[in-house]
Amino acid sequence: YVEVGRVMSDSKQDSTISANAKVSDAVALIAKRPNSALVILNLDDEISGVITEKDIINALADLGPVVLEAAVETIMTKNPTICDVTDTCEQVIKMMVGGNFRNMPVVKNKVFVGIVQVLEVSLAKMSKLIEENSSLKKMVRNILPSEAIFTPEDDVKTAQDFLNNNDDFKYIILEEKNEIE
Repeated sequence: YVEVGRVMSDSKQDSTISANAKVSDAVALIAKRPNSALVILNLDDEISGVITEKDIINALADLGPVVLEAAVETIMTKNPTICDVTDTCEQVIKMMVGGNFRNMPVVKNKVFVGIVQVLEVSLAKMSKLIEENSSLKKMVRNILPSEAIFTPEDDVKTAQDFLNNNDDFKYIILEEKNEIE
């Protein structure tokens, strides 16, 4: 399992904004960054909210351009879901999908350290799955006898005969260019 702290590319620096800052300031910061969210910390440096592109767009749709002069705290998502640097990418992606959000504040010992994006978490999980898939293919190839390995060019009847004449084997391997398909 890959921990989210290992894939998070964003850090605390440049990912926070004051609750009383203008929404236009948040827009300017978000426009300069690869991440589309900012965290709002209270006076005790605890996460009190998050402001995202979606929050800004919804506020613009509801209130018009005047919202750009409002304080960030008036449109932020209060008490956002957070994760710990030691949470696995699998755990975090489930939370993100369940909550329908793309950015999540990350803490270490309850202190904000950065924001992780769904793309980062998904790529880490995908890499792990590819690695596991490759290991499984190697294991299967080592377990089954070479007679159970067929290519697309082989006669289907030969594969059927193998399965019919070998009660111990319920499966065959289809291999193309030395890769299990």
